[in-house]
Amino acid sequence: LELPVMLALFLWIMRRLGRRDTHESFGVPVPVWQHALFLIAPLIVVLLAPVGWAQGWGALEANWVVAGLTCVLSVGWLGWLTFRAIRA
Repeated sequence: LELPVMLALFLWIMRRLGRRDTHESFGVPVPVWQHALFLIAPLIVVLLAPVGWAQGWGALEANWVVAGLTCVLSVGWLGWLTFRAIRA
């Protein structure tokens, strides 16, 4: 139920803060193999997560800290962007 509201908010912010008069250049095209490097992350997780869980590194307490910090930071960032979009 929250997804359509969040998507509408993000699209509105992007429309208000985006610059339509300029075209951004991201440089020369990159080879396909460099785009596929993101597939390494799941492989690393599959290899390291069981080792971390066996050692007790992935305790629930640490997950709550990370979840709390990332939620606070993302809500703050969204609030800042929304404030800028309202002022624009």
